[in-house]
Amino acid sequence: MYDQVREVVVKVQEQKEIIQTDGSPQHHVSRGTPHYFLQMCMFSATMTDDVDKFASEFLVNPVNIDIGHVALQANLRQQFVRVVMPTEEEVQQQQKEAEEAQEGGKKRIRSKRLREEKKLEGSDGKGGAAVLPHISIVKTQYLVALCETYFAQTKTIIFCKYKSTAHRLCLLFNQLALPAVEIQGNQTQEERFTAMARFTAAPDPLVQTTTVNFLITTDVAARGLDISAIKLVINFDLPATLTTYIHRVGRTARIGSSGLAVSLVYEAEDAAIMRKIVLISGTMNTPVEEEGRAPQHMASVKRRDVPPEVLQRARERIEGVFNNVRALLAAEEMEEKIAKAEKRFLRSDKTDRSFAETYMAQPRKEWILSKTEKRKREEEARQQYEKESEITLNRFQNELSALDKEEQQFLAKQKVQKQVERRKREKVKEVVKEKQRELRKKAEKKINAGVVKKLKKKKLREASKEKRAASRAANGKKAYVHGDGKKRNKKSRHSKKAKRH
Repeated sequence: MYDQVREVVVKVQEQKEIIQTDGSPQHHVSRGTPHYFLQMCMFSATMTDDVDKFASEFLVNPVNIDIGHVALQANLRQQFVRVVMPTEEEVQQQQKEAEEAQEGGKKRIRSKRLREEKKLEGSDGKGGAAVLPHISIVKTQYLVALCETYFAQTKTIIFCKYKSTAHRLCLLFNQLALPAVEIQGNQTQEERFTAMARFTAAPDPLVQTTTVNFLITTDVAARGLDISAIKLVINFDLPATLTTYIHRVGRTARIGSSGLAVSLVYEAEDAAIMRKIVLISGTMNTPVEEEGRAPQHMASVKRRDVPPEVLQRARERIEGVFNNVRALLAAEEMEEKIAKAEKRFLRSDKTDRSFAETYMAQPRKEWILSKTEKRKREEEARQQYEKESEITLNRFQNELSALDKEEQQFLAKQKVQKQVERRKREKVKEVVKEKQRELRKKAEKKINAGVVKKLKKKKLREASKEKRAASRAANGKKAYVHGDGKKRNKKSRHSKKAKRH
């Protein structure tokens, strides 16, 4: 297994999930693979303290390679629009113009606070300070002014802080003839896939379809999206942390391409995060000559202003479709209430009975049985059990008899096999004995042949002696006696060897 593991690449795109989850596949691979087989590379857009701690734990003598900016792309242009709240005089002037525009001189009171002040002050409605609009309303005016005037044909992602804000802006954009889709936490997975497909769909000249250029979302889409057509990111609400901001603006200016990030800044709330953004865009990009590092390029930071006439035109456009947006929100709220009521009406929980179960007539419960029906059902169940038991017993008996037959056949076969082997061994022994008998016979024959030969030689010697003795007698000579008949004391070498042995 370890021989096949030559290189492991951990992409820290979702750094929090990898660092905090000990049961992740990356964690098990990095823990279980020996260091002499492991080569690990880490890629991250935000080198935070958690990422440094994670790298020091699993990397051996790591080498840091920076491509472009340490966090922001060099081709990223950042623009910040300062959101200016209107003064009381401007609000009163706008209210006066609205009163003149209304038919009959009657003013529409939208705010609950204004209505309460009207009740306290009297029916004439005069007197009291003007109520300043909420910051979200002012930001909406700036956003509509930018998108309608400058970015109507640009693929744009708009990031918001709240799900309700994203939904409201999506309804408003569609009413203003700016086709938009939304991705937020209240949607199902199918709705998110549909919205993403509409946003990334290429325009087809043969089919007349509306091109969606605006994706309004929360931080749920701040990471993981890689869409090359995105040229603009707008921060309707600046995030609370610098890491989230880097991931948001990282949806554009990807892989060397250029991109633009526009943020709406309200100084009373966004001063702290603005200082961090300026710091990381300027100070961290200065070259470090004493370390021998190459100078890094800066992600540009500029201020952008919205002309007052453009802002006024956007305000009038929003007021023109405000009633439609409010009607859509009210209809959605009513549908949600109806769905909850239907769910409560049709609920079948035992602990909390629904309205239908409480107040409507219930059908007769057919599952209740009488004593006779119970006895009949028990008798049928007993017969069925006995029948199944008999079938099971017969099946087991047949299996046991089959096993006995197999055992007997195996033993008989084993007995025959042993007999055959015994006969083979006896046959081999008989062959060996036969060979030994033949060798013994040959040896006996050799011995007998030697004895006969010696006897023949002895007879020949005796016959020769007799012949010589007869010849000496015929010639009148004495008979030959070896050594003149004297016993010799000298022993032959053969007798000496025999005695020694």
